[in-house]
Amino acid sequence: MKTMSKEKDPQEVAFFLLTKVCRIKQEELVKIFENIDSYLVYSKQRVNRNPILIKVPNDDLKLVQQTLLHTFLYRLKYRTDNYKSGRYAKEKEKVSWQAIFEHLLNPKMHGQIPKMSLKSAVQVHTKKNSLYLIKMDLKNAYPSVTTEVLEKMFFEIFIDECKAYYFAYLDRFGFKTTKNNKTKRENFYRKTSTIENYPVSPLFPSNKFPRFRKWIRDIVKNDLKLEDEIGETLQYFTEYLVRLFTFEGSLPKGAPTSGFLLNLVVSESKMLNGLTRGGEVCSVYVDDILITTSKKPNYARINRLIVNISKSEIFKYNPQKVRIYDLRNKSGNVLGMKLVRRPLNQYEKNQIDTYPNNFKTRGYQRADRTGRVFMKLVVSLSKKKQKQYRAFLHKVTTQTPSVKEKNKAMGYYGHIISVYGWPVMLMPASLATTVQSFREKFNIVGIK
Repeated sequence: MKTMSKEKDPQEVAFFLLTKVCRIKQEELVKIFENIDSYLVYSKQRVNRNPILIKVPNDDLKLVQQTLLHTFLYRLKYRTDNYKSGRYAKEKEKVSWQAIFEHLLNPKMHGQIPKMSLKSAVQVHTKKNSLYLIKMDLKNAYPSVTTEVLEKMFFEIFIDECKAYYFAYLDRFGFKTTKNNKTKRENFYRKTSTIENYPVSPLFPSNKFPRFRKWIRDIVKNDLKLEDEIGETLQYFTEYLVRLFTFEGSLPKGAPTSGFLLNLVVSESKMLNGLTRGGEVCSVYVDDILITTSKKPNYARINRLIVNISKSEIFKYNPQKVRIYDLRNKSGNVLGMKLVRRPLNQYEKNQIDTYPNNFKTRGYQRADRTGRVFMKLVVSLSKKKQKQYRAFLHKVTTQTPSVKEKNKAMGYYGHIISVYGWPVMLMPASLATTVQSFREKFNIVGIK
């Protein structure tokens, strides 16, 4: 089998690489590209709001997008987790091409990533007992992420990825100095393993992409310039890949990859840098930016945030969706839920009282000493949602439901548990009794 370096057509090499990334045969991928624009487009109506246009890919393309999301794109998330957790803190210093770490995901990205949910983007704000909430919205977020934006972003990621492999192999081959004071690469390996010199969670691992990795090794051995040899192929590969994600020149709202890619663009644009101050918390879920702070925001602060968003040259803020909530006397409406300051109930107070003093927050200890009521920032469902869920769960509990109704009720029940947790004591009185009856009828057991 001839090596990729001897392939004459960069487009063929790029397409071959894409088949490996998609984990699909070449003829099947060709068929997908032939029907790549066969999206189901429909308008989704919303109460008291403008309808939104949903664009859903055909089943074959959707399967490829899901594969790319879980086996390829999420590698960026896993790499970020490894280095943010400190697991590879020492190894990070050994990496030959440090620019690769410019593409670590911003930890403030709490949406559309593995093991994160809608609640996760809101729950992060409860760790600080903040008094105010700033809520901003990116205007036309999905259409703003165009094909050109994605191609530029991915090409920079891929070229840095390949440079990490290139310099890792370069370090492994070693150098020697000739009589003419020129450095020449020796044709032997160092004892150190190459894997120590490039980041964990590689986008193109050697066991899955042996020909691609051998191509880069050959470039090192022959003392060639990486960009000259691989640049055109990477450009084609990036264009093919982005074509699988986009529809009519931008991200479609309805594809499984769109949410993660939108968050990735926000992270790569660095628009969140300097967005918060000390003690403030920021999270982003798709096009919603949430900031909680203890200091009351003024118009100058909002203008600075708007300028920061505009500097990305990709996104614009929606002036009709800039809200400031005073959480001391009003709940914040976020992502279909509420951010509420309320007193601890007896169950929560009993739980905290069992902790050692060094595990209790200073605010709680101060309130306990002075006899004040301690206010806690929590996530809750809106009154409208509570009423909707309670009515449907009551219907399913008191009647004989169909399979479809039971599945829908389980979905509502799962949402309730994700927000309030298992104990019914943590749920509002409007839901607690209904949830308990629902559990008893369907014999749902769990944490007591």
